[in-house]
Amino acid sequence: MRSLQNTHRVLKSTVTEELQKLEARWASLEEILPIIGSDASRRVALEGDLDAGQALAGEMVGLIHDIPTVKELIDRIVGEAQVIAQRLYNLGISYKKDDRNSQTVGDAYLS
Repeated sequence: MRSLQNTHRVLKSTVTEELQKLEARWASLEEILPIIGSDASRRVALEGDLDAGQALAGEMVGLIHDIPTVKELIDRIVGEAQVIAQRLYNLGISYKKDDRNSQTVGDAYLS
């Protein structure tokens, strides 16, 4: 919200596009407030309704390239852990299994 001297990163949505149009024509605070007010922010944060207002985001938002399912994410994490475990094993680094609750990943052990 450059017009209000309150800039921050937000996820792109129909709401943010509308806000850009309002700012471009120097809309009044009364026109903008229903979109950026606490009621809209609460709906975004608590209900996940991205069409209710602005969803604030940090710098990391630019690093998101896909939105996997939970299964895909877990499979990806496990696969990456196996690659790392194999690299460590190839370097002669492995962990001894000292806990019955440990799980093997590749040829290394993770607790």
